[in-house]
Amino acid sequence: MAIQLHTSTLKRLRVRLVILFGSAATDSAHPLSDLDIGVVFADLSLQRQDPVGVYGELLAEMQKHFPDQKIDLVYLDETAPGLRFRAVTQGWPLYEAVTGGFAEYRAEVMLRYFDFKHYENIFHASVLGQSS
Repeated sequence: MAIQLHTSTLKRLRVRLVILFGSAATDSAHPLSDLDIGVVFADLSLQRQDPVGVYGELLAEMQKHFPDQKIDLVYLDETAPGLRFRAVTQGWPLYEAVTGGFAEYRAEVMLRYFDFKHYENIFHASVLGQSS
């Protein structure tokens, strides 16, 4: 899927990365699937000043390239470590503000996730243990 995102919009909104993930990235989409698009900001100041405006502009930009898709736009740094991990290990970049930015972000996410995974396993074992 070769698309050309408007880099001027993404630069103005201080976007670091745009990542396609989920069923579309893993070739497991079906006709009712939405399109999962993750966004990572280089700088959150604009997004914090005008969250609705920034979201609207990003969604409009994505809809130009995927007009017939229901888009689920996700701010990855605001999600759980497990979702970020799946996005960077199963997804692929649609936009990088800096060449190599996706690889750098993937490394950051993986390091944090592996630190977190131990506690997630303890939590799941505890929940499963209490259920029986």
